[in-house]
Amino acid sequence: MADLPWYDGPTLNSPDTLLELSGTYRADSLLVSYAWGLEEKADKLGMDALSKSEQAVLGAEVLEREINSGGFFKYLDSYSPYLPFSKAGLLAIGHENILKLLLKAEAQFGATPDNIEALDEFDLAYYDLGIDLADDLIRLATAQAL
Repeated sequence: MADLPWYDGPTLNSPDTLLELSGTYRADSLLVSYAWGLEEKADKLGMDALSKSEQAVLGAEVLEREINSGGFFKYLDSYSPYLPFSKAGLLAIGHENILKLLLKAEAQFGATPDNIEALDEFDLAYYDLGIDLADDLIRLATAQAL
């Protein structure tokens, strides 16, 4: 992945384009671009306009992006509408370990919603897993498995 360039072209709006560019650009950069396209569609038409597969890909990508940029607190505090879609995405790509961590963090957040530090251990556990979801989410997006 490190040898491939970052994709900085137009927003990807189809799984076919995502698949076509795979192997040419970093998977995480393609996934971010594709997710932006899905977010734009959801903003205009609502989440119900997305297929179940698109919802799952978007939910899991938002989860990974927000945890990496601000931790579980940021995700749960600001992106909770994505929670059911993130869970579906993690299940669809077989990352039950991250799903279990998310469920525990969600319960902790519910118990102490104003305590950012209460979720630090979940952030560390997530980073310790060292899992990159991009390739799995691209496979899900291009297979239309749901």
